[in-house]
Amino acid sequence: MKQNILFILLLSLVASCGSSRKLDVANIRKLTLEYNPQVPLNYGKSFDANVIAHMNNGEQIDITDNKYLSISSPNLSNNGTNFRVVGHPVSFNNPHIVSTITVEGKEETFSCQDTVTLNFLGSLSIDLGGVDGASGEDQKDRSKRLIGRNGKDGEPGGNGVNGGNAENYEIYIWKENNETKVRLIRESDRTEYSYKSVNSEEVTIDLSGGNGGNGGNGGDGSDGKDGEVKGSTTKGVGNGGNGGNGGNAGNGGNAGTANIMIHTNASSVASALTVQNTLGNAGTNGTGGLPGKAGKPLTDQTGGMDGTQGVNGTPGINGNPAIAPTIQVQSFDYSKFQ
Repeated sequence: MKQNILFILLLSLVASCGSSRKLDVANIRKLTLEYNPQVPLNYGKSFDANVIAHMNNGEQIDITDNKYLSISSPNLSNNGTNFRVVGHPVSFNNPHIVSTITVEGKEETFSCQDTVTLNFLGSLSIDLGGVDGASGEDQKDRSKRLIGRNGKDGEPGGNGVNGGNAENYEIYIWKENNETKVRLIRESDRTEYSYKSVNSEEVTIDLSGGNGGNGGNGGDGSDGKDGEVKGSTTKGVGNGGNGGNGGNAGNGGNAGTANIMIHTNASSVASALTVQNTLGNAGTNGTGGLPGKAGKPLTDQTGGMDGTQGVNGTPGINGNPAIAPTIQVQSFDYSKFQ
């Protein structure tokens, strides 16, 4: 408890040290991630952390909200101060998550590496689901400022990307002392991943298909120019621009499944095991843009034509449903997985 209180006090003190004033990047000595090492730090777990700039003069500045700060790591994702441990470890015995922290100044860039050390505490969450597809870009409406008389056609919306398929796995679970260990073998290429949790028997495995991305909406067509007289010249009415077509929706990814073997020494894990393997949902197709209107004709002048409505994108298709995983509790030789 004392360690937790000291950690909170430290962050409060550091956060007060000039985080709002301009950062002198040229005088940074190092950048570190400050977090509470007592909270559960394991794959699938989220934790709070702050990025601290250690200056050459000994000052420590919280730069977590600096807009020129970037953090790169295959095993960490973050949104502000909230971090999450992601990725697929190939060894039980590597607790170190390395990240590269970079901050840019007007003329200088400072970059260094720091390490988060996992304690493997807490329940285990293993994400092997398909990746969600990106959504297509919505198109902006066409400008009223035209070259020529006719309105411009709206641009088509971008297509949504298909969600990724989840794979099928062989999964072995056993206990060694206070550690629950999980070895996963991907059936397609025999790639192996190794997870463990200390003092917990709760294991969640996600084998769901990724959701398809949404199609982008088409842009509206712009209006044609009105008929007009300039000196001795009469200008005709401009036609309205066509609405852009909507983007196609991405398809949902297929769900994966697993054959799970739980050792008898970890039989209690069976009741604490959750396997999520829902199909990926299709994205939503984009809508066609609105047509531009023809300009207004002068007296006795032939009217123009309105544009046409853009066509909606094609709906996506949901992924294939899951096959229920098989779960067996029996002895096996787990020494081969060490």
